[in-house]
Amino acid sequence: MTNKKPNLSDCVRNNIVQFILSHYKEGSLKLGTLTKAATQFGVHRRTITTIWTQAKEQMEMGLPVYLTNQKQGLVRQKHKLFDPELFKTIMLKRRSTIRRAAQALGVGKSTFWRWKQAKQIRTHSNAIKISLTSAQKLLRLQFCMQSIAVDTTINKFRFKSMAHIVHIDEKWPIYDSQGLCIFDGKIRMYPFIEQVPAQRSSVNRAAGTLETKAITSITREVMKDYMINRVVPDLKALWPLTEGTNIVIQQDNARPHFSDDDIQWRAVVSSDGFNIHLMQQPALSPDLNVNDLGWFRALQSIQEEEAPMNVDELVLAVLTSFQKLEPMKLNFVFLSLQSCMVEIMMQRGHNNYRLPHMKKQTLLREGALPEDLEVDNNLVSLCVDYYVDAGLNEAMLPVILELMKLEAEQV
Repeated sequence: MTNKKPNLSDCVRNNIVQFILSHYKEGSLKLGTLTKAATQFGVHRRTITTIWTQAKEQMEMGLPVYLTNQKQGLVRQKHKLFDPELFKTIMLKRRSTIRRAAQALGVGKSTFWRWKQAKQIRTHSNAIKISLTSAQKLLRLQFCMQSIAVDTTINKFRFKSMAHIVHIDEKWPIYDSQGLCIFDGKIRMYPFIEQVPAQRSSVNRAAGTLETKAITSITREVMKDYMINRVVPDLKALWPLTEGTNIVIQQDNARPHFSDDDIQWRAVVSSDGFNIHLMQQPALSPDLNVNDLGWFRALQSIQEEEAPMNVDELVLAVLTSFQKLEPMKLNFVFLSLQSCMVEIMMQRGHNNYRLPHMKKQTLLREGALPEDLEVDNNLVSLCVDYYVDAGLNEAMLPVILELMKLEAEQV
């Protein structure tokens, strides 16, 4: 006999009852019947006693004796099923992130992620792989390669520190030797709005009441005014002087942007001991701008929690979100920018690649998150060969000379 609690079928249980009843005479059992039953059916005597007790209870109630297995089986939690019709009724802004969509559906993030993994839900992106000309590919490749240099401590290529590069209103956070954030990388946010009097009366306000309106026409003069009178003064006031005063502001190729040679601009950015320059990112290259790579996306996910109803509330929500956004999230986006640069180099300037994932959260927890990414020496060599074959440009000479020097040291 075994000490393991048996899981007897209904048939076996009732056979045991019939065996016992065959020894049941005039309201009593013959001595040793339960022991014989235990031996006959290979179970412990306590099991026989329990079965006989249940049978007697039914007999006393005048019921026909029939025992069933009352042991509950393994009850598995049923997975919630995805309801596509319910999902369609949720507003787009409420399903812009996994967290928000899961909340809207009343399920956990893990459940929503399981639906996504099962391809019942797919991520929608309006990003379009734009067809690039050969010249545009070369400019993208050159832009990436100019961002790398030889790290003499390991004799390998590495991306140059981007601590001095400002993407208009974003900046990589700066930490001191003790790991304390001495500059969170956030300069300011500047809403393009104006106060205009209401043309007509309504239930909400009388005619002539000042209303906040978005500036719909962002001209070059408007952009220059914001940059000279808002961005640069704030940048100078917030910049940690321990990091030097040479700063590069990267802007995209939108028409309102102006040249770094503008006389009025140069007078402002060359004063107070600062040396600030503008840098243009390659055309048709949103993957080379931290705004498009994740900054706006991270900001939007926070801003949407505020659910603004008008322009004033929207401005307040965005500014509040800007303050709430953690500096480390901005670090992550700049590392994503360097990852994209590596992919662009591998594609020889093309944009036909998937956004890389390097598990930054995991690396951060393990204390292994890099400040800047390394670039494989062979990849740099292949890109240089590709660029030389296409037509050498003087802008690539520093990288070529560094590569030649590095190869000479390794021989």
